[in-house]
Formats: sequence, C-alpha cells, structure tokens
Amino acid sequence: LHTILQAKVPEALPLLDELVKILTPNPREIVEAEKRSRSVVICGIPEGESNNSLSERALLTDKTVSVILDVLDIDVRPVEVYRLGRPVDDRPRLVKCVFPCHRPFFDVLKRASKLRSVTKFKDVFIRRSMTIEERKKDQQLRAEARELNRINHN
Repeated sequence: LHTILQAKVPEALPLLDELVKILTPNPREIVEAEKRSRSVVICGIPEGESNNSLSERALLTDKTVSVILDVLDIDVRPVEVYRLGRPVDDRPRLVKCVFPCHRPFFDVLKRASKLRSVTKFKDVFIRRSMTIEERKKDQQLRAEARELNRINHN
C-alpha cells in the first residue's frame, strides 16, 4: 500500500502516517480502560487520623470498604483498594476499588442505594470509575437534567 501510494499519490503519505499513529492502539490506555471497566470510586469514606501511620490508615480504609461491601451483600473482595490524590484537610479523598471481574462491579453499582438506609453510610456514594472526559460529560448531563427538572416542575 505504501509503495502504491508513493508512486500514485505521494502527498498522501504524510496523512497516512499520521492516521496510522492515531489508530495505533496504546497498550497502556487499553489496560487502563479494562481496569476502569471493573472499578468503582467511593466518596465519603472518612480518613484515619493524621497521627496514625500510613499503614494503619490504609487498613482502616480497607476495613471500611469491606463493611460497605458486606452491607451491599457483595462476596467478592476487590483486588485493589486505594485513596486517590493528595490528602486535603476539609474532606476525605476518594477511594478506588478494582474488582477481579465485572460481576461484582455491576452488583455494587446496582445495590449502592442500600447505603442510604444505613446511618453510618448515608453520606457515602458509589459511582463507576471514569476518565476526565467522561466525568465532564457526566457533570454536563446532570446539569442539563437539573435544569430540565427545574423548568418542568416549576
């Protein structure tokens, strides 16, 4: 193909090379997308006291996630549980949970509303893990839905 284009339409070669670069899959992105497809993010899990060691705080996070999964009747434990970002004084960091397969991921999302009935977890929310672009789109759609609800119900 390259030889034919060289002979017939040489000005198309740079465009073809650029297209190949764009369409060539990035292995890292593929792995991240697969991992994200079985990951949830939990908001509202309190952090341990700052005077505790890092390992004690990590254990507290793991234990709290386990209790949440017990409330949701999920029998598969995540393969990874960790906090996202740097600590901020006024609010707890998000917690990411990566499951070994898709079934518990879907079950967690389906049963997440059960947390509202547990006083200890009424301020804990669960969503799927998303890229920055997906989060922006989700935020935009929610804003549009709020506006439509405001207009239609007033």
